[in-house]
Amino acid sequence: MQTLITLVIALVLFYIWLILPQQLEARRHRKVLQMAKVGDRVITQGGLVGRIIELEERVVHLEIAPGVVVLVHRDFLYRLVAPEPEGSPRELPSR
Repeated sequence: MQTLITLVIALVLFYIWLILPQQLEARRHRKVLQMAKVGDRVITQGGLVGRIIELEERVVHLEIAPGVVVLVHRDFLYRLVAPEPEGSPRELPSR
């Protein structure tokens, strides 16, 4: 009986530490893919930061610099970036 209880506790801990966080991350990623729209600033899984200028079914046209557009598969969008306030200068952090 004690072995069964230990096994159940181990399975519950396994679920809480490994499976549940992965499910939550997958849910967050699906939400990002659904919410993405033209004009949003996004970060890709590869680390590119840019603004969506066109959305196709599976491909996103991402402007990473003025006049520089790359095509990114929609599944590789990682996170939406909060918009910067208008008129605020972009500063690099000091070292």
